[in-house]
Amino acid sequence: MWIRPAILGAQPSGRAGCASATVGDMCLFIGGADRSPRAFDEVWILKMAPDSPDGVSGDWRWVRKSTTVRGGETLPARTGATATAVGRKVYVFGGQEPSQGTCFNDVVVLDCDSWEWSRLEISGPSPPPRNSHVACAVNGGRLLVVYGGANPEVGPMSDVYLLDLEEGAERWIRPKVTGQAPEPREMHAACVLPNTRGDGDWVGDREIIVVGGRGRDAVLSDAVVLDAQRLGVGTARGCGRGGLRTHRRSLDVGPLGRRAPVRWLQRRRSQG
Repeated sequence: MWIRPAILGAQPSGRAGCASATVGDMCLFIGGADRSPRAFDEVWILKMAPDSPDGVSGDWRWVRKSTTVRGGETLPARTGATATAVGRKVYVFGGQEPSQGTCFNDVVVLDCDSWEWSRLEISGPSPPPRNSHVACAVNGGRLLVVYGGANPEVGPMSDVYLLDLEEGAERWIRPKVTGQAPEPREMHAACVLPNTRGDGDWVGDREIIVVGGRGRDAVLSDAVVLDAQRLGVGTARGCGRGGLRTHRRSLDVGPLGRRAPVRWLQRRRSQG
């Protein structure tokens, strides 16, 4: 059931298009815009205190977090960006400054220990600027998968980009994607379906499910699936991010080093 928790502290002003990510007991809300439209560059945190052992609900609290920017750089306010948490860092990609219609294709990173922003230096051709896309972390946080979105020049898009987050060697990759490509879209939703026990030797994420969005001519109601098992970087069982050893191979290999293009999967809709 839905509940409306009592939340302490001053709350953010009304906004849409903000990006969100969860780090520990904090839900971060970044940017967004009001109806004027005016974009925000704020970071708000909803602190979610756990219940006590005797069952008493903990207090939730809004906090507007002060941040700094490495090198004194000014980061543009934006709406329609994505925020993806990997460990204690949040990767913000793309977005739009709505009063001018300017879209971005940069990646800025918020360190949730120092609360410092930095601009990520990335090799390889960057994706076209966009907003209202989706971005998911897979492969233990090693890869960021970006799909779709739109910009004023081309409208909705249906491309897939990978950001390899290997520290010190970050790079963009445009993978070859097979299967029946979905209709270009923006304002869609996506989630990662992890492997479960009995899914074979592959220990990464299984599928990225994309639902709905707005296409070029209509609002969409379909669900499409991207095979995340083919987004591997050669990570064997028991290896991965977070202090464990990773066997480094080229980015265009499938699970356990088998070469395979990324593919869209077809899922039948059950009747009744």
